[in-house]
Amino acid sequence: MQHGERERPWKRAWGIPVTFLAVTAVLLGFASPLVRFPAVLVLLFVLPGLALLEALGYHPEDRVEQLLVGIGLSYVVTAVLTLWVSYLPGPIPGGVLFLACCLAIFVPWFLAQRRGPGRGIPLCSPHGHLPWLALILGVALVLRVVALGYAEFEGDEAKVMMRAAQAIVGQDEAPFIHHKGPVEIMIPTATWLLTGRSNESLARLPFTLVNLVGLGAVYLLGHRWFGGAVGLVASGLLALNGFLVGFGRFVQYQSVIFALTALALFCFDRYTAEGDNAAQVVGGLLLSGALLAHHEAVVVVPAVAYLYATRIRSRRMHWPREGMVLLATAVVGLGILASFYVPFVQHPAFRQTMQYLTRERVGGGILYNNISPAFLLSTFYNTTYYVVALILSMLMLLPLQLGLLPGVLGLLLLSTTAIWPQRWQVGPVNFSVAPFLLVGLALFRAADAPLRRTLFWFGGSFVFFFFLVEHPYTHIYNVYPPATLLAAVGLREGWRFLKQSPRRVRGGVLLSGILILGLSLAYLGLVFLRSDLEYRRTYPAHRSPLFWTAYDELPCCGFFGMPYQAGWKVIGQLYRQGR
Repeated sequence: MQHGERERPWKRAWGIPVTFLAVTAVLLGFASPLVRFPAVLVLLFVLPGLALLEALGYHPEDRVEQLLVGIGLSYVVTAVLTLWVSYLPGPIPGGVLFLACCLAIFVPWFLAQRRGPGRGIPLCSPHGHLPWLALILGVALVLRVVALGYAEFEGDEAKVMMRAAQAIVGQDEAPFIHHKGPVEIMIPTATWLLTGRSNESLARLPFTLVNLVGLGAVYLLGHRWFGGAVGLVASGLLALNGFLVGFGRFVQYQSVIFALTALALFCFDRYTAEGDNAAQVVGGLLLSGALLAHHEAVVVVPAVAYLYATRIRSRRMHWPREGMVLLATAVVGLGILASFYVPFVQHPAFRQTMQYLTRERVGGGILYNNISPAFLLSTFYNTTYYVVALILSMLMLLPLQLGLLPGVLGLLLLSTTAIWPQRWQVGPVNFSVAPFLLVGLALFRAADAPLRRTLFWFGGSFVFFFFLVEHPYTHIYNVYPPATLLAAVGLREGWRFLKQSPRRVRGGVLLSGILILGLSLAYLGLVFLRSDLEYRRTYPAHRSPLFWTAYDELPCCGFFGMPYQAGWKVIGQLYRQGR
């Protein structure tokens, strides 16, 4: 069906949510928890966002965009509703949460139908890359769900589940003593409460789902800015990124941040390019949800600000109307954030949180150089070949965009920050950020509009976690989504350059790329899927000579989503037996 060809009948529009909610209500009352869980997933993480998109008049180009943006928005709606319901005195009433979810679906759907039938959306994507995208998501799904329930809850995961249990039984301060945003607590709280049980697999699956949505969001951005091939390459590289594989197997906020920030950028770009106010509102809701998950989502704000600056500078912004929509979006977004952060600031745990952030994370200095530790940690989550190939693909943009001599000089200047980092140390301050800002500015001036947007997205997270924070640890995962887009653009431009070379050269480069991807896939299987080996726990017993590393001992900390059993279930059983 083409845009606007047929109007959707009123009854057909209502039939889907009515039927599904009726079935869900029956399942919640009579079915086993494992049967209820799929219905709960759709109820919490699919329908609320799709209904809200209808009410806001957001008209996506195709079903793929509609589904991805709708799922991302559902996570925001469900997390906020669960948070607000948790503020009720006493244990969280499951019936009230179910009713709130039903209202979150019915009210927007009703408002959408009162406005008239929505515009038809094509079933098939106009991108023409759906089979390849489906293949990428299929490979990503396998890497994220095989042996998903093997590892016991550990570390931060265990804290999240403990806070969820506390919230369910009515401990009102559970979200505030967690020292971070409440979204990662509210997602398992909602599924646990409505399903009636939880375990490792059931708690992790919602984070796996939103992780896959993030891959799709990067494809949408890449397709919009550079074309479908770049979008596919970027999402494919991220599907094989060890950080995102690990966080897709873990009960924590990172997958939510990844998906919501990428979707927010996509929506804001739609607004700034087309003046679509509905996209502006949706982008604001997605961004507020990301900030509610963790304050680190602020690294995407420079890219959002740049998008707004381009629209203002183009003189296409209609201030009376668009300004009011922007104001309303800001008020709603700040209201969502205030519903948690205002009581959080007043809670005694806020002071402890600030002390932890300033002393343990940001540190007492001004500027740092985290290139070496970030590289070592990255080459544990990924093969060294993957990381080096990604860096080289990005750096390829310098000579291709700036010219051979300026590009080579820029590469030499940047390399000094990794080879001789102490040369940039002046007293307590490390000025390694200076050459990156200088080269980045030169690249920005030579780049076209889409590449500039990507550079702002990359620069916000790269500067913050590599130079402004003393101990970023795995938070450097924020750098990889824009980095893979830059790498995909570099590969595209490099391939165009290689078209002038002999066929043997092109074949060798292509074969090398396939080999790196194959080794990366094998390494991820070894680290994340081989529960019989528990690679991280038994390292270096199963270290393979195929995968060269720059380290002999593992980095000090920051291991997520890997097979790991330490006997806590046995200990729990012994406690229950009184032994």
